[in-house]
Amino acid sequence: MKWFSSFLIVLFLIGISACTSGITPSATNTPQPSNTSQPTTTPTIKPSPTPTLIQYVTLGSPFASDCGDGIPRIWSNDSFNGPFKNAFDDHHGHVDIFVPKGCNVNDFSGEVKSSVSGFMEIYGEGLGYMITLPSGIYIKGIENAMEYAGIDKPDLSLISKIDIAYGHIKSFSNIDHEIVKGESIGDIVPCCKQQKLGYQIQIYYDGVEYMFSPTLFEQDDPKWICVPNSPYDCIAEPQDYIK
Repeated sequence: MKWFSSFLIVLFLIGISACTSGITPSATNTPQPSNTSQPTTTPTIKPSPTPTLIQYVTLGSPFASDCGDGIPRIWSNDSFNGPFKNAFDDHHGHVDIFVPKGCNVNDFSGEVKSSVSGFMEIYGEGLGYMITLPSGIYIKGIENAMEYAGIDKPDLSLISKIDIAYGHIKSFSNIDHEIVKGESIGDIVPCCKQQKLGYQIQIYYDGVEYMFSPTLFEQDDPKWICVPNSPYDCIAEPQDYIK
């Protein structure tokens, strides 16, 4: 019976070999790359330009309210009210305002007041001074004044500078400086035996200098009055040049 036992062992080994060789190894799972999220592009939003704030101001009196009766009196109102020209004579290119009645400039200190807030520049001792308005600040009535001077549909964005010009005064300071509306800026220098102030508005528009009478703009009280029997104009005229 030994031969039979040996036969069974051989069959067993053959069976194991067949089972082993018939097993197909499973495929190795190779990890697939996942879809990486691409960063999204955020559009750049450009901030819109900040609009320039526009502010209107009125003109204060150029004289101290407690100097005499405080009322400015128009002696001559002959500004060009148009583009600046070298065309001055006794009747053209001037606005002269007499000091208030009862105001003795020899006994009063600081009778000339700043009619606006701005930056004061000196351009000649006893000759005159400029007060420049800050950017974006305009005098009430400026559009009407510019139309009066012949500018059709004025565009405020074309204005590069607005000056208030003072003449026949001596300033308290010889240094350019900031000034506040209503602040005393100096004393009248008597001219031609008169106590008067030279006073005009200069506007630089689209590269052209214009000269205006202040009476074309809105004033604070008190209202100005005319000097009786003055040989000069009391009412401003447009394009007032030498004929």
